[in-house]
Amino acid sequence: LSYWYIHNALVHFLVPRGLEQVSGAAWGTRDICQGPMEFFLATGNHTLARDVLLHIFAHQEVSTQEWPQWFMFDRYTHNAGECHGDVIFWPLKALADYIRASGDISILGECVPYLDAPEKKEAVLDHVLLALKNIRETRLIGDTGLITYAGGDWDDTLQPASEELKKNLVSAWTEALAYHTFTALSKA
Repeated sequence: LSYWYIHNALVHFLVPRGLEQVSGAAWGTRDICQGPMEFFLATGNHTLARDVLLHIFAHQEVSTQEWPQWFMFDRYTHNAGECHGDVIFWPLKALADYIRASGDISILGECVPYLDAPEKKEAVLDHVLLALKNIRETRLIGDTGLITYAGGDWDDTLQPASEELKKNLVSAWTEALAYHTFTALSKA
């Protein structure tokens, strides 16, 4: 079974065309933060994990304070725009996992651009703070501490039927991910 997991992680990393966007060279933000990052950390390949994280953080949009569902790389610049509600948590969790595994906090000082403002380079820590600000100011349902469903769920059949539902529904998947993300960040 481990061979299948390794193969899957490497396909997500090396051949993104066949997984997320069949007609282009795109990385799914969630996909690259899961299997490949976890594989690199489990095998002690911290240099590659760090490079992937810097690439991911350079695709955050300053205008939305989030990452797109997927983004293209190399000579391509197109991205998915909107994203599912859990996507904002995956780069944060991957970063916290990387810091815990490698002990490398210098990554927080690395300056990377924003996808929609390439001239604006800020430290990864500033990117993190921007995402946390978004979560705090736009993603909580009132004072409940519950995360909104927002752009939906990884399962496309569970997309909200109306814009209003995006603001008033909660996903157990996203809540669990948020909990694990904040726990990982606090330990990092």
